[in-house]
Amino acid sequence: MQYLGLSSDTDTATRLLSGTILGRVYTLANNAYLTFLTKSYYQDETFYQNNYFLCRNKNCVDYTKVCNLVDDCGDASDEEMCTNSFKCTSSQDYIPITGKCDGAIDCLDLSDECNERCDKSIISGIFLKAVSWTIGFLAVVMNLIIMARNTWSFTNCRSSVALFNKALITLISLGDFLVGLYLLLIASVDFLIYRGTYCKSQLDWLTSPACSYLAFSAQLDPTCLYSP
Repeated sequence: MQYLGLSSDTDTATRLLSGTILGRVYTLANNAYLTFLTKSYYQDETFYQNNYFLCRNKNCVDYTKVCNLVDDCGDASDEEMCTNSFKCTSSQDYIPITGKCDGAIDCLDLSDECNERCDKSIISGIFLKAVSWTIGFLAVVMNLIIMARNTWSFTNCRSSVALFNKALITLISLGDFLVGLYLLLIASVDFLIYRGTYCKSQLDWLTSPACSYLAFSAQLDPTCLYSP
């Protein structure tokens, strides 16, 4: 037996309906939408449950399909207000919220890893950026001065030991100079080229010849020639 209930703010009427769907109760609230209720029984008591979700396009889906990472409505209204999912920007696909900012790319447009919450840069944080600029500048300037002074004083060395010491200090200064130059160049690339766009261009930068050259310059330490 089914019922068609016509309800308003002031009265509720119940009408017997000889329907075709057993165990369903139909009510029309405020003359606007038809609501489907499931009638169930438990220990001689009757319960009415609303098992259907009304989509924005007026389609209805079972509540078990709401927030299941699949657009069952056709207009994504069954997934819009869910807190367990993240919507990819371009493909409009849904992924579990745990897939956002987890270091693994789940969206083809990288929107799960490149967004306002977990965007990446070559040098992260204002403090590290400031340190890179400061140390890089000081290392380049100071070691250039040391190398210039040692090179000028080579002619004043009167023994092979003094000459060897000057050469060793010059090589150490050259290694520190290259490290400082590396910090300056990396900071420049981060600020001038990839500011705000590094996340999506990360693969291009890591596989570029410029990145390889900078990595080589950072590891090039002439003092290793004297390592045992």
